[in-house]
Amino acid sequence: MVTQSAAAEGDVAATATAIFASFDRDGSGSITYSEFRDGLRQFGVDISEEDMTVLVQELDRDQSGDISLAEFKNLLLTTHKKEHEAH
Repeated sequence: MVTQSAAAEGDVAATATAIFASFDRDGSGSITYSEFRDGLRQFGVDISEEDMTVLVQELDRDQSGDISLAEFKNLLLTTHKKEHEAH
């Protein structure tokens, strides 16, 4: 039986995959710094270069210089869990 929490996490993962694909303009399977910045701007997120650098460093767990789909999904799932724990 699938719980509501598991179903919600599946929805978040699917959403993360779709957003990731829209950010990954060159189809490389990873998001570069500029692709991530431009993608955030498409969603109306205005972020300073300093904050952007910090965010990318946090997301880039393997320190490859790019954000992988797994790293991006982890961000959205972690954010989703934190939002639901606060309620």
